[in-house]
Amino acid sequence: RTVTQRWVERPGSDPVVSAPTARSVSKDKSSTAHPHRAPSTEKSALHPQLISWKRLGCECLVLLLLISWILTLSALFASRFSECRIQNTPQNRGRHVNIHAWGGILQWQIGSNGILFVSRQRAPALNATFHIEWQGKEWFCLRDLASLKLVEVVPPPAAEAWMLRTKHYGCSTAVQLFALQGRSLFSKAIGGFINVRDLEHLRAHGDAQPWQPLHRETKGTRIFVEEIPTAMNEVAELERRLLELIAKIEGRRPEPSKNPPPRGSASPPATRTDLQSRKSQTLAYGLQALRESAKGVLAQQHNRTK
Repeated sequence: RTVTQRWVERPGSDPVVSAPTARSVSKDKSSTAHPHRAPSTEKSALHPQLISWKRLGCECLVLLLLISWILTLSALFASRFSECRIQNTPQNRGRHVNIHAWGGILQWQIGSNGILFVSRQRAPALNATFHIEWQGKEWFCLRDLASLKLVEVVPPPAAEAWMLRTKHYGCSTAVQLFALQGRSLFSKAIGGFINVRDLEHLRAHGDAQPWQPLHRETKGTRIFVEEIPTAMNEVAELERRLLELIAKIEGRRPEPSKNPPPRGSASPPATRTDLQSRKSQTLAYGLQALRESAKGVLAQQHNRTK
């Protein structure tokens, strides 16, 4: 603490030191502590600026860009990996569909040998590949519209084990039954999901050997079902082709055996019975497919008129 003393001289006397007053001490103290501070500078030092408007604007702009980027990614993933749920209702009976995998990049196709595979080449617009035929509340069959044959899984230990192929016309066994569980196609006969391997093959097993049914969903099992709108003329075309197929099967006869059995021996008892059973099954499923297809088209037209 600095104390300033003043000398007072009186005529004819010794100089007397006067005690500093409180006012003079405070003035001297303030001038000594801040000799060059201006009044405005002292006020800004006591009340500093709390908000920088330029910085606040930059932070708001960065936040808006981040939110827009997150919303764009969410919309992209939602469109790519949306759940494919088909319910067994009158509005969803007899659907003509295309099936896509890997977020819509790959599409199910059928080769000339009847084996199913996936390809990047998409089908033409309004050109369906399969016809859904429900067998109860959960399971359904997939009919190839080109050959009118049903898709089935080949169980092991056959030569084409784990593959998907088209072979028969009647939906009568578990190898032809599928269900949608989550976002994947589940095979009833194999007890596992249908999987895409090497971006080319459709298999009913996992990705690791030895081959086993795949019991959990993966990126390769997820599918997207694209429903194709149908009209009455397309249903009539499907009806005509199914009726021609039924007539062809009805007119088929068992081929004679190259090595006929010797005389006196009993003929194979189940040949004619099996043929009649196949005829009746094909006829029943063909008519059921026609009814479901017509119901689906009528339901679509009814919804459009509302």
